[in-house]
Amino acid sequence: MCDTAPVGPLVHRCQKCNAVGAGKKLLRCRGCLAVRYCDIEHLKADLPSHKSTCNRLRKARVKLGKEAALVRNLPADGDMLENIFENDEGDFWRLPGTKKYMKARYNFAVKHLYMLGTLDSTRVALRHMQDMLRLDRYDENRVSWIVPNTMMCLDLDQESCDFIKGCLVDPREIFEGTDIFGSAESILGKIPSFEHTVASLLLRLKLLVDVINVIKARKVLSRTPLPVELQNVIEQNVVRSPLSAHLYKESTQTLLKTQQKRIHAVRDFGPLLFGGSEYFLSELFAVEQPLNIEPEWIDDSYTARNLARQSYPAWRGTEGVLQLLSDARACAVKALEIGLEDFKHPQSMYISFSDKAWRLTWKYLQWAVEDATYLGPPAERPSERYVKHHQEFKSDIHDRYFSSELLDGLRRMLVKTLYGAS
Repeated sequence: MCDTAPVGPLVHRCQKCNAVGAGKKLLRCRGCLAVRYCDIEHLKADLPSHKSTCNRLRKARVKLGKEAALVRNLPADGDMLENIFENDEGDFWRLPGTKKYMKARYNFAVKHLYMLGTLDSTRVALRHMQDMLRLDRYDENRVSWIVPNTMMCLDLDQESCDFIKGCLVDPREIFEGTDIFGSAESILGKIPSFEHTVASLLLRLKLLVDVINVIKARKVLSRTPLPVELQNVIEQNVVRSPLSAHLYKESTQTLLKTQQKRIHAVRDFGPLLFGGSEYFLSELFAVEQPLNIEPEWIDDSYTARNLARQSYPAWRGTEGVLQLLSDARACAVKALEIGLEDFKHPQSMYISFSDKAWRLTWKYLQWAVEDATYLGPPAERPSERYVKHHQEFKSDIHDRYFSSELLDGLRRMLVKTLYGAS
């Protein structure tokens, strides 16, 4: 993982020391308008590391301004109306002279603002993306693939799911109240977009982590009795998504049922990744280059590598999600090592041990969730107990088999001694 910025909800914070403060109390960089500082001293101290990013953003903004001026000055004729930014809504891309502008706007919004990952840059990036969809209903730049992740960075989780649902008809259509835990087909359609599958999976994992955090907090709080009002405040502050704001009101039994429901919801979507690209998870955990650098075409994993980089700000910013997936894979590795999992695949002999573990990650998500809510010694975590139980069971079976073979051998020797060879 290449980024060392804080994870969690996007807030205005100092780029130098990560101190959080109200937006009006922090100084904004006048060059890029996307990062903030506590004071002028922190701005100067961070200038050597921030300068290259600042220059790239300024150049991208200037280029966008020049392209916008060229489009605005295009002569009106039979196919071109005056003020095409307003009058040619939807068909903008098909007009001559607009493609360079749309490309410049895409680079500015996606490759610079969104990838920077601050609250200011992400908000502005989303506004640009939404306006690009307004102008180009055919979405030639595939902006709709990135909008859901951008919304989740801003905790617009219901809006993200509604947007994905709306893309089945028209990215500019506004849907409301989409069932986040509905079937994959009801949200993604019969032929799901790989990009939207990844975004939907991230959203479900985000909501699962919220339940885990509430259950864990409740276990900790049960050891130190506190006023109910204070417990409620703590439980409300351990969740990230607005869709999880009600969890503190649920009983422990209901929370456990909700947790199981969300585990199944994730497991329904997880295997769909391998229909789009079997390399996505491994590429997601191998993001190393700066996010604004395009990955090179090396092999068939390019699509997964590119999407992993595009969605990485949302994955990394959603605290707990990557750790949960890493733990689930570790459980799958244990299962493979002790022979608990007999991986069956038509071409299993050609699949590496690492790839087998990634494919089994979703099956062992349950183990990872149980480990995450366990507060005892690491050696006694549920996954460790399951492994130990299997090893004991396997050893017992082996001993029984060995004993029976030994008795059979002794019996044959006795018969041979008494009656001779027959």
